[in-house]
Amino acid sequence: MPCRLILVRHASALPSKDQPEADWPLSDEGRRQAEMLAAELVSHGIDALWSSPYPRALATIEPFARAHGLSIGIDHDLRERLFSSVWIDDFETPLRQSFEDEHFALPGGESGFQCRSRFMAALSRIAAQHKDQTVAIASHGNAIALTLSALDASVGFDFWKSIRKPDLFLLEWDGGFSWPERGRLR
Repeated sequence: MPCRLILVRHASALPSKDQPEADWPLSDEGRRQAEMLAAELVSHGIDALWSSPYPRALATIEPFARAHGLSIGIDHDLRERLFSSVWIDDFETPLRQSFEDEHFALPGGESGFQCRSRFMAALSRIAAQHKDQTVAIASHGNAIALTLSALDASVGFDFWKSIRKPDLFLLEWDGGFSWPERGRLR
């Protein structure tokens, strides 16, 4: 049986120009979403939990971890794409460009190709440790969309825009990745 990887896009966060993006917490609504997600994850038979080190990703799966006595593994390569080293008011224009050219990167930022490569390497490491198990992995919308685009060329900017907070996507790994549902689990 292949390893099942449930990619969890984090719940609603509180973005701020005055705080590094890596430190953004969940909003009050995001904390409510995380509690509701904990009940939903039960039906997926989760055996293990992994997360980006960013607080909003960790906080999204912490209610489930607490309720089921599971620890959360942290992998730095599950972090969000570093799109820019400075705040950008209209980040959607260059983000769209980055989906059209996977090697496009703003100064000080990471290309979509670089993000997808490190993210998929992390997923491979996790899957190798959890053969025949179901693993929930809390991460970020851009990193998830870029990863899914490697499995389905039609995934692009509009797909990224449609990803909810939180959202769930099932991948399977059996020496290679597949996206059997080509959609969402919720």
